[in-house]
Amino acid sequence: MHSTSGLTTSVAWSLRTGAKYCVDGQVYTAASAIRWLTDLGLIGAAPELDEVAAADSGGVQFVPALAGLAAPWWKSEATAALVGLRLSSGRGEIVRAVLEGVAANVAELVSLVATDTGAPVQRLRVDGGLTRSKVLMQAQADLLQVPVDVYPSAHATALGAAALARLALDSSLSVQSAVGEWDPVHTYLPQWTPDRAATARAEWRAAVDRSISPSPAAEVPSE
Repeated sequence: MHSTSGLTTSVAWSLRTGAKYCVDGQVYTAASAIRWLTDLGLIGAAPELDEVAAADSGGVQFVPALAGLAAPWWKSEATAALVGLRLSSGRGEIVRAVLEGVAANVAELVSLVATDTGAPVQRLRVDGGLTRSKVLMQAQADLLQVPVDVYPSAHATALGAAALARLALDSSLSVQSAVGEWDPVHTYLPQWTPDRAATARAEWRAAVDRSISPSPAAEVPSE
């Protein structure tokens, strides 16, 4: 199928029975946003994210467009936005806002997948290094309003490639046998109300609009 929502269409996998396709969304800045926090000295390393993140962002919003915005905007010229800062805002609020900004970006993409497929997403399965952050995973569940299942390994993509290699080498092996059964190492359930999640996502989209179309600089009158 071809996306009508600004996502891309990619080959999901190719097996003996043929190729399967999927709609695909990309976030240019996720793990690199965490490296950015480290470079700024706001955290020492990624494992400190949950320790440093405040319980609430205090109204701070972050748009992770440090390298532009991918799907569905496709704006390479977009710039990151950190808005809502106050004198009370500290590194904890900024770290929290960065994590929630990444989660909000993913939530937008998942919602567009549901639009393309015509079926609501009931659960989100996740893997990768950032799944180690409980704060990020909870934010993902809260903003998307669905359970988030964390894969037991941070390297599901590599394991999937290995399963395909097994199928290529052993023609008697079934797909299910090659992939194997698995249970989430943790499932995060939404704690926010739907209204709170909808408000947070609307505020984040407003911040995105600002990063794409920043207000023009005020003109200084000539003497």
